[in-house]
Amino acid sequence: MASTSFWPAPPAPAPTNSSSPTQAAIVQSIFSSYVCQRRGVAQIARDLNQSASSAVSSTPHTNGPPRRWTASQVRAVVSNPVYTGYQVTNRRDTTRRPCPVHEWT
Repeated sequence: MASTSFWPAPPAPAPTNSSSPTQAAIVQSIFSSYVCQRRGVAQIARDLNQSASSAVSSTPHTNGPPRRWTASQVRAVVSNPVYTGYQVTNRRDTTRRPCPVHEWT
């Protein structure tokens, strides 16, 4: 079934400090699914876990089996300004509490 979208499809962003091309491809896949295909974060997590190339989440787990993607991990990727091409600082104060957006630099 072909998907018709009324929104222009922006190019999928890639992380600027990715440690591997595989991670960059996973981030691009997440944004493509989220923006272009209008999928929810839970569905994207399920799709990533079913894919053999991205079954391991972005946080490596050294003891035991690899971790699986969760909806909260996918939400963290799509809500992180760094993955959309913005370099931001001061998102959290020294006690790790979020700072208001107008204080971000």
